[in-house]
Amino acid sequence: MEVSDAVGEVVAFSDQVLRRGDAHLATLFTPTSSVIDGPLFDLYGVAKPAGFTAGQLVALDPTQRAGLLGLSTVTKFGTNDRGAGALPGLLA
Repeated sequence: MEVSDAVGEVVAFSDQVLRRGDAHLATLFTPTSSVIDGPLFDLYGVAKPAGFTAGQLVALDPTQRAGLLGLSTVTKFGTNDRGAGALPGLLA
């Protein structure tokens, strides 16, 4: 999985919530679904739903993922080897 896959997920998820959804800040941190594609299915351990189309919301395991802070950019790339947050560098 590439960093670009994870960043693309954040962009698509944010667009889904802020432009197509209710645009509430709280909604960024609570849903247990995301807009995933490609290698992110393997990362999250989810199968592509029947009839899947790009840009579609996909349900994730609610015991492991919720909202923006549960997305792959934060959980996989969120810290560097020194334990410091790497997210600001990814999105800069």
